[in-house]
Amino acid sequence: MKKIVVLLITLWLGIEVSGQIIETPDGLYYDASGKKYTGVYTERYADGKTKNVVEIKDGLKDGITLIYYENGNLKEIRSYRAGKMHGTWIQYNADGTKTGEANYCNDAKNGKWYIWDEKGVLRYEMQYIDGSKAGIWTMYDENGKITGQKSYLVISD
Repeated sequence: MKKIVVLLITLWLGIEVSGQIIETPDGLYYDASGKKYTGVYTERYADGKTKNVVEIKDGLKDGITLIYYENGNLKEIRSYRAGKMHGTWIQYNADGTKTGEANYCNDAKNGKWYIWDEKGVLRYEMQYIDGSKAGIWTMYDENGKITGQKSYLVISD
């Protein structure tokens, strides 16, 4: 949460580097001199509104990434470590209703996942361990009542 606040304050102060940073197809970020970039990168829509804000370290996404809809509402919050999704990922629809929350560890789905419908009603509760389905998955109807459950067992080598 502290990282999000720092990132938002940075945006508010207008400290950004746009147009001077290059993202390569392999996901690395470089500054104008060709060095791997470290800092906060902000990309904007044609109308000047913020499209995304990315924390970068040594050319890789590292920290919080914020992605926005063209209407200015927050679309996603992603957490990265050394270029890989790591931590909580939250998704919102265009009107600001939370529609998903998930966890990653080194780019693998890991931990609890939740999916809400466009009205904000919880529809799915799931769990992953190292990218594999695990535990009890629960499905809910539009009134929040359980409609089904599945159980997954993870067998490791």
